[in-house]
Amino acid sequence: MPKISQSIWFPVLCSLIITIGAFGGLTYWMVGKLTEHKAHGGDSHAKNDPHGDSHAKNDPHGDSHAKNDPHGDSHAKGKSHEDTNSSALGQWSYEGETGPTHWDQFSKIAKTGIRQSPIDLITQKTVTPINLTPVGFHYQDSVFSLNNNGHTIQAECDPDNSIIIDGYHYTLLQFHFHASSEHLIDGKSYPMEVHLVHVISDKQNELPPDVQASKPPAKSLAVIGVMIKEGKANSLIGNLWKKIPDPKKPPVHYFITGQNANALLPEPGKRSFYRYNGSLTTPPCTENVLWTVMSEPIEFSKEQIESFTKLYSKNNRPPQKTHQRFVLHYHDSGDLHTPSAPVSAPQPPIHLNSPAALPSIPALPKGGASKQPPNIRLQPVPLQPAKIIAPIAPEEPLKPRLTINE
Repeated sequence: MPKISQSIWFPVLCSLIITIGAFGGLTYWMVGKLTEHKAHGGDSHAKNDPHGDSHAKNDPHGDSHAKNDPHGDSHAKGKSHEDTNSSALGQWSYEGETGPTHWDQFSKIAKTGIRQSPIDLITQKTVTPINLTPVGFHYQDSVFSLNNNGHTIQAECDPDNSIIIDGYHYTLLQFHFHASSEHLIDGKSYPMEVHLVHVISDKQNELPPDVQASKPPAKSLAVIGVMIKEGKANSLIGNLWKKIPDPKKPPVHYFITGQNANALLPEPGKRSFYRYNGSLTTPPCTENVLWTVMSEPIEFSKEQIESFTKLYSKNNRPPQKTHQRFVLHYHDSGDLHTPSAPVSAPQPPIHLNSPAALPSIPALPKGGASKQPPNIRLQPVPLQPAKIIAPIAPEEPLKPRLTINE
């Protein structure tokens, strides 16, 4: 009987055994890899990645707002410009290693930008163009969604509220608060400041072609800043802040009849403002904001200011450099504190019986030229009664003459 190794079936049998072994080994290796990926793959990312999707469950400022974003961007409802992209940027704050002086770790432009906000608004350095027009405010009663986002108290609004700046419509998204004020006016700080955040709207069809061509790009923001000082209570805030939610709890919804965002503006006739191109005042500090800061403050009661500062005593970014920016200044015609044109001082009456007392003009340095006239002292002549002159009568009656040119 021949040996197995000498059989004609031996090579075939060996090839079959080798094939089966190779297939089994490859299968074992693939199963092991799949098991390892399942055990250490996607789940480990959620546990170890500080910027991953785990924020959707635990981060009140996360991407869960994206589902309700009617504008398709991070500035829409549910996300203030104080809280833009906080999940991706990390947990910035107002103090320590994550405070304003270190915000460049979240966004480079916070340090390298040349149009950062807020700034100190120096009145003497402003420009008053003749074509600067007032803001058209179109606020109405609506539902407010009050939210505590961990950085400020914010109220989201219905999209029917809007403003018009230079013919362009901006939709009101939300308003929120800072303590103390972020902007300064002539170096002066206020106890609080409110920001009303708007985004450019598509309602521009009625604009002329030249104006339509200069429309701001999509997602451009227009923020109205209003200073707050201590005084009488604000009725809207009195109702809106009756119940401020905790940072990790759902927002509280209000509908207050007869009260709307107009309560956060100076009264009509006192709406002078400063305007400049700036940025968000928190990370990512993008420079896409048209700022309008009211000159006249509004009032909150001492108790209302304290109710906010107990939660956020310092949530303001320090003033940034103005660089080469122009700051415009609009003077409301009804604002007595900021007249639209210089007013000359009244001149003293001139008495005929005594020489007018004119102020002396100081002498100019040698070689100087004066545009002022020299002092002239008038010597008025006493008034005399007018003499009666007899009327002159013609010697003969005048006859009308008619001339016809043919």
